[in-house]
Amino acid sequence: MAYANIKKKIRRIIGTTLLAGTVLVSGTAVTIPAEPVVHAQSVPASVVQGLIYDYALQNNPSLSSDQANYIAQAVVYYSYEYGVNPLLIASIIRNESSFNPEVVSSAGAIGLGQLMPGTAESLGVDPWDAGQNIQGTCSYIATQLNNFSGQADPVTDSIAAYNAGPNAVWQYGGVPPYSETINYVSKVENTYSDLYSSLQNRLGY
Repeated sequence: MAYANIKKKIRRIIGTTLLAGTVLVSGTAVTIPAEPVVHAQSVPASVVQGLIYDYALQNNPSLSSDQANYIAQAVVYYSYEYGVNPLLIASIIRNESSFNPEVVSSAGAIGLGQLMPGTAESLGVDPWDAGQNIQGTCSYIATQLNNFSGQADPVTDSIAAYNAGPNAVWQYGGVPPYSETINYVSKVENTYSDLYSSLQNRLGY
């Protein structure tokens, strides 16, 4: 995996420029919405990155410190590039791969976000590259959030679409009645709730 190249890119951009007009330098306040409640709080980017770093190591102790830092940086960077919540992306990765960038499912899904080869190709990313895998995960979720933006619960619908595909979500008008998808949505939302609580604790709320 090309850790070195993307680390340089992420460090250069996080250290010097605004990301998607929202975040910038380490220490700049960024917005973290609590899903599905419609409100937000400002959080230092370094706190978000540190939380995801610790969470990655907690769930995959075989990661080196450098790998965990790289994953945390990439989640922060690509989340803001695509305008999605980094805690949501971390929650998806936790439930897809437990932060294992090399895992392959029996169905052939690859890496951190468990991208299928065809999906990765359509997104223009290499699923074997951890950074590009995270980029693809963020891109896919951003597309689903946009697609379901007019629905009653676009975040839940987008999580369901990540598991079952958007057509199934449209067909059933929400989370499809598949036990796997129902369980998946519940797990991702519970993970998000835990991460959000951890973030509040770090901020002293």
